[in-house]
Amino acid sequence: MRARHDFASERVEPLGSREQVAFGDLALALRAASWDVAMGVVDTGLERDLIPSYAAPGTITRLATLPAFIGGLAMAINRPAPGRHRGTNPILARLARDHVIEREQAGFTAREIVQEFLLLRRVMWRFVQETIDPTLDARSVLKLEDLLNSILDEVIAECTVIYFDRATQELSERSRRDSLTGLLNHQAFNNRLDEEIDRARRYGSELQVIYCDLDDFTAINDELGHAEGDRALVGLARIVMDSIRDSDFCGRIGGDEFVIGLVETTDMAAHLLLDRLRARLAHAVAEDLVPTGTKISAGCAGFPSEADCAQDLLVVADRRLYDDKRARKAALAAGITPPPPVPELFSPEESTDEPGAEIEIPSEAVAEVTTATDTFEVDHDVDESSSSISSPAARAIAHAAMQDRPVETIVVEVDAVDDPAPAPDPVDDVVEAARRAIEDARRRAEQSIET
Repeated sequence: MRARHDFASERVEPLGSREQVAFGDLALALRAASWDVAMGVVDTGLERDLIPSYAAPGTITRLATLPAFIGGLAMAINRPAPGRHRGTNPILARLARDHVIEREQAGFTAREIVQEFLLLRRVMWRFVQETIDPTLDARSVLKLEDLLNSILDEVIAECTVIYFDRATQELSERSRRDSLTGLLNHQAFNNRLDEEIDRARRYGSELQVIYCDLDDFTAINDELGHAEGDRALVGLARIVMDSIRDSDFCGRIGGDEFVIGLVETTDMAAHLLLDRLRARLAHAVAEDLVPTGTKISAGCAGFPSEADCAQDLLVVADRRLYDDKRARKAALAAGITPPPPVPELFSPEESTDEPGAEIEIPSEAVAEVTTATDTFEVDHDVDESSSSISSPAARAIAHAAMQDRPVETIVVEVDAVDDPAPAPDPVDDVVEAARRAIEDARRRAEQSIET
């Protein structure tokens, strides 16, 4: 029975001393002439119109990393040790990958890249015939030809692997993304949330989710058209991704429903982020970056304080989303206008990128709380001489109180400006005034609903 040939265990035939010298001289000559050989490949491709991308202007652009790759081939010719298993030289493989990536970025198709390697085989063999020691016997020349062919065959196979890996990764990533917004799709978000909850449980950290959707999204589609509805979705997705950290994640899990995952984040930080999203969305509406009337309702929930698994966490956040939506509709029906979104305390460029960090408000920020709307009026008795200056930070304090969030967790630092003696802290007055405004607004709402 004929023995089966095992190509995987094929070995390079040992070279004689004379062949080693001849092959070494050839490798040095090829390395020295790498630019000329590369130009020969380009000229052949242009002459026969085999690689249309060579028509791009600039000789350097056409050559790119090809001379370096040919230098790697020269090294491979000079390195076949006796008895070594035939396989792709790791340096040559890296050079091949770099060359393929460079060619892709230059707009070469996969067919053109493979065609370039086939042209390289032809030009290199022509160079070998002109350079090889003429005293070598036919067996040695055939051995050299076999070596060159095997090296180039392995390089072409490496290119195939590169394209296969790239295509697999792209398809895998595409299957995880929402086609319209580029956010994680429902399944991918759930998988990521499970992973982050496992990590938070392992290290004893917190995790928050913000479940939000667009208000009256159906009306936007019906009255303005589906293109405007898509613009609202894409705009909100962009605002979210510009507002969260790289370690956080967001997914579109339904038509107009989004969920944000915030790792190692407190409940207060999640609400501050939600305020920031609403402020940026209002700014986007004013700049016509999203359709008029684009607003969100949202609910937050935290692990492990409010749920111990992903499913329960989403249920809690979803319930709070609809509580928020009902409260907004009830307030609107009662003629109560909610306060406008609180301006950001810091610009995105100044942000510490730490949603979980406490905010330290300077003395200039401890100031009067201006009237948010005709309904939400906040009276205060802040001493003008003590450092009361109107600022978004002061409004942030009142806004936090209006939402029944712990204002005490906001760190406020009051510095004496002119008087070295400790100045009365106006924060208590501001907070108390804000709480009085809340109770007054609630009483008015109850009276309006009863009548």
